[in-house]
Amino acid sequence: MIDRHPIVLVDGAHNPAGLERSLAAVRTLARGRRLVIVFGAMKDKDLPAMLAQLRTMEVPVIFSAIDWHRAASPAQLAEAFGDASETAESSRIAIDRARERAGANGIVFVCGSLYLVGEALAFIRARQRTATAGKRV
Repeated sequence: MIDRHPIVLVDGAHNPAGLERSLAAVRTLARGRRLVIVFGAMKDKDLPAMLAQLRTMEVPVIFSAIDWHRAASPAQLAEAFGDASETAESSRIAIDRARERAGANGIVFVCGSLYLVGEALAFIRARQRTATAGKRV
């Protein structure tokens, strides 16, 4: 967990086997809570298998851009996903939208790429530092 209100969880889950295990754990943790998934992945991954696993969750999915040359575009992921989903131009935008959709008592799960997880960690830590600095003033 890297944040609260809502809870933000991250897991690289960058292949079908890893994603399957992560989604099973998150499904258990999310019982009774609104869950929103932020997903981004590299073009060379088994995207059809991973997107099929995301579909089984039956929760909102926001496809995030990742600042890396091998990343699949959010539009490409959303088109292949086929169900209702959103796209975001950056991980910051994706996480902000997911937090809003999940609500204070919900869960945001960021997954699909270690690069995306790194961006999420950097963004949330920077926001927490800013919030802490503001409280000391």
